[in-house]
Amino acid sequence: DKFLYQDRKGFIWIATENGGLMLYHPDTDTAESFTAIDGIGPNIHSLYYDKQSDEMWIGTFLRGLYRRNLRTGETRHYSIKDGIGSDAVFYLAATPDGTVWASTTLGLSRYNRAADRFEKLGHRVLDDTFVYTLMTDRRGNLWAGTTLRGLYRIDRKSGKITQISTSTSPLRLNDMFVTSLAEDAQGNLLVGSNNNG
Repeated sequence: DKFLYQDRKGFIWIATENGGLMLYHPDTDTAESFTAIDGIGPNIHSLYYDKQSDEMWIGTFLRGLYRRNLRTGETRHYSIKDGIGSDAVFYLAATPDGTVWASTTLGLSRYNRAADRFEKLGHRVLDDTFVYTLMTDRRGNLWAGTTLRGLYRIDRKSGKITQISTSTSPLRLNDMFVTSLAEDAQGNLLVGSNNNG
């Protein structure tokens, strides 16, 4: 997830920091730059592939977010005017209901398909802080790691948002700058930080 996705045709999409978006062809063992979207830029921070709709979501640094239909080639560009907090998109994730979430340097937004735009949560912290990483756990809850305000859990059923920080109990962080999230086979949450492991 995040950097690599294989589409229905078997092509592997690869996000790179300064080499743009790459497309690897396993049958021929070749890779090429994906150049079909003008202005996408060289810094691709995150990908999300929606298998059901056959759409690739592409998060860029400073050039917003793109949604490309892989069947038709139709591409839609989203920027601040479309509800995302910043054109610097750092992470993409989806929850079991099909909602696509975009974390940016200025907040977390969720995609409203009916309105074809993103919307804020109405949360005093998550609407404006740098959300560095996202993860959906096996229960369908969304976790959002920030650079200054710790970790947040968005409950799948209730929508309740809970913060985990260096002062919360019983769960406590060693560092408020959360850089990575994972869930192990037993359902334990693993949290990587910028300064404290």
